[in-house]
Amino acid sequence: MERATTRRRFLSGVAAGLGASCWLGSLAGCGGEGSGIASSSGDGTLSDEGPIGPDGKPTPRKVELLLNWYPEAEHGGFFAAEALGFYREENLDVTIVDGGPGKPVSPQVDQGRFAFGIENADRILVFRARGADVVALFAPLHTSPRCILVHEESGITKLEDLANLTLAMNDDDPFAKFMRAKLPLPGVEVVAYTGGVKAFLARKDFAQQGYVFSEPILARRGGAKPRVLLVSDLGFNPYTSVLIARTETTRRAAAVVKAMVRASSRGWLAYLKDPAPINARIAARNPEMTEDFLAESAAALRPFCDDPATTDARRFGTMDPARWLELRDQLASLGFFESSAVDPAAAVFDAFGSPPPNGSVSANGSGVSSSNRLEQRPLSSARFKV
Repeated sequence: MERATTRRRFLSGVAAGLGASCWLGSLAGCGGEGSGIASSSGDGTLSDEGPIGPDGKPTPRKVELLLNWYPEAEHGGFFAAEALGFYREENLDVTIVDGGPGKPVSPQVDQGRFAFGIENADRILVFRARGADVVALFAPLHTSPRCILVHEESGITKLEDLANLTLAMNDDDPFAKFMRAKLPLPGVEVVAYTGGVKAFLARKDFAQQGYVFSEPILARRGGAKPRVLLVSDLGFNPYTSVLIARTETTRRAAAVVKAMVRASSRGWLAYLKDPAPINARIAARNPEMTEDFLAESAAALRPFCDDPATTDARRFGTMDPARWLELRDQLASLGFFESSAVDPAAAVFDAFGSPPPNGSVSANGSGVSSSNRLEQRPLSSARFKV
């Protein structure tokens, strides 16, 4: 199970303040992992004008979806869309490709190696500031699952209480910089996070970063009593597991993009309703994952999703433009880029076409979403409720 939990340290490369030349240089290691985008023109650019089969009907569009790590519960809805035939119903032949170390998602999508990818909102904006023209399409996780684990025995009940301990986290990641800016952290020694929970299990005066659907489960299984402190309660709450494409794709293949989003939304609703069959597929594909672990992971993930009780696939996964604006301002204030370098309105694509019902909005920035999708897990900052 160690491989699954070490993923987070590999996702910090862009956040470590890489210059544009370093980021472009990282593309050298990106090639050859997938067959890329299939298109009617054969030039690597997807378009709405797909090939026609012998029966005179359009053939299924072949596209690849690059994950941001090996398959886990946070990808469950996309696997459900594939397994349950929702992509096929939209005339899409989707191949889901494992991510992992050395497979940065946004650069590969930007280069046209993959039609779609999975990325977190803060990384989308940082990569856009560095020249990657990728856009967010759909966000199943509306509350960030990023957390800090402490031992219950420590008496710490909120992030503001962190004191006199060792804290393992990727210190250059946006969430870590945000925590340093917001918290006093007296007597806290910050050390590099190296993955897993071994150090956490060994010391009661040890805290570490994690995701709610991974490290806390491992810690409990190791005999510890972890308390989960959400970074989103401080006000840093980027959308997570976001479906992305490049802007050119949304222009030349808008119908394909919208079909991908519709099917993915249906997949997520199906996964949240009954994750067990899909968890079996994920476990078969990722030997580091067991079905019982994935069951716990899916249960932990559910309250962080966009209104998991909804049955309306045209509402689920839509995004609030005000949150993208605030995230841009937060990242700029932390020094990741100049505020003028990123237009948050250009970082999202309206894949639903019009405002969904019940006051929610699609991702084009035309208003503020009003669905209170986290009654089970209310945030401390009303600014981030959607």
